[in-house]
Amino acid sequence: MEGEHAHTTLGPEVEPRPRGRWIFAAPDSDTTVAVISGIPSATDASNILPPNKMAETRNVINRLAASQRLIAHGLVAPNKGTSDLDEMRRQADELTISAWKGYTSKSYWHPRDLERAAKDFSRPSLGADHVLWGTDSIWWGSPHWQIEALRRFTMPESLMKRFGYRPLTPDVKALIFGLNAARVYGIDPNAHRNPVPPDYVSKLRAAYLDEGPTPSLTQYGWVLGS
Repeated sequence: MEGEHAHTTLGPEVEPRPRGRWIFAAPDSDTTVAVISGIPSATDASNILPPNKMAETRNVINRLAASQRLIAHGLVAPNKGTSDLDEMRRQADELTISAWKGYTSKSYWHPRDLERAAKDFSRPSLGADHVLWGTDSIWWGSPHWQIEALRRFTMPESLMKRFGYRPLTPDVKALIFGLNAARVYGIDPNAHRNPVPPDYVSKLRAAYLDEGPTPSLTQYGWVLGS
């Protein structure tokens, strides 16, 4: 982000909408701190974005911006059994990851477990400070349309009367869009953050060469079998 309208809040603004040029994630993005996340795989060799690469990317981006602009997930894979505990310790100690990423399946972490957990750790009310924004837009492209939809959405009065829902105020949306995540990840949303330099591609290349080039001819992508 840059220009007189640049700000340092985590996640999209609700009101008023900022103007100007945003250059970190996309030209029209309001994101100031992002999370790089991967997909746990059955084996380390088949992982297209392993924890080491995520941490390396985080370090390069933050070094270029001279401020915190990217944090990284670690990966947890229960299918590997107790052997994965050593790998989790390594990620926590060596890579200083900010949180864990894992997936549910039929044999572990099933979505039905949430019902039991909700009963075991029930609270009278879990308010807006317990909701985090997510889009899964790795599959669907830019999530900006979803962000704009929530910005404009208001809770219908009929639903508030019938179910006791609370209004979706700008303050509530600010929590959902990013301030709750800032609390979870231990990020100060008011801290000063620098924009990633416009010529970041050349800087990335320079950083890569300084660290010693390690070219790879690995091909990535999805392949459909016959």
